[in-house]
Amino acid sequence: MPRFPRTRAEVTLDGPTWIGQRSTSWRFDLVDAVTGYRRPIYPIISGNAGIRHDTRQTIKRTISGVTLSPADTALFSSISSRLEPFFLVGDEEFQVGRYVPSDWARFPLSSGTMSSASFYDEGFIVDQQITNAFGAVTESGEIVSSMLQRFLKSYPIEYFLEAVHPDYVSLSSWSAGTRGGFILDQLALEGDYQSPWFDNRSVLQIRRAIDPNHEIPTFDFDAGQVSSASIVESDNLIQAPN
Repeated sequence: MPRFPRTRAEVTLDGPTWIGQRSTSWRFDLVDAVTGYRRPIYPIISGNAGIRHDTRQTIKRTISGVTLSPADTALFSSISSRLEPFFLVGDEEFQVGRYVPSDWARFPLSSGTMSSASFYDEGFIVDQQITNAFGAVTESGEIVSSMLQRFLKSYPIEYFLEAVHPDYVSLSSWSAGTRGGFILDQLALEGDYQSPWFDNRSVLQIRRAIDPNHEIPTFDFDAGQVSSASIVESDNLIQAPN
């Protein structure tokens, strides 16, 4: 089968077979969600910093272990600021989502005020308590895809909603105070969708559920190479029978 020319990132990552891991770097942008103003920042990354993607959670991605310098803290707004990390491979960069701050703590020091925060993907915006009841518009129910569009139109996000046939109907309703992420997950379940998630470009993906027994994987594994965690060889010869 013909293969497309490899990108510079692939050339960097696809090193010799005896190289198990490769070092790369990151950069971060601070974006104002209202004005669109963007500038690079230089967070202080602790040893336990990381990006976590957990499909079992309503908010799938989180960033932890990030501290902002006094200069970056002065530019940061807990309401309108967004953090955008980029993964650098060779001379190419790849966006890894957009994140909203939570639990922003500031530490006044003699050299200035530093700060730290937990960061969540933009599912954090959706997963707030609704102020008005929400549900199907008629007693006979409403098509789930229509309910999803009606529910999401009040949020400042982009989303992709995959068409599902046949159209599923929901009779559900939720009172004021219900968390939006719970409503989104319940509608996805009723409409035969996977649990929604924000992708690397911060677009909410609402994709139809699949049956793993009938879907062919599309992972592009390099022929003859296997990725593995640390390999340990051991034996219990001393306990072997005579």
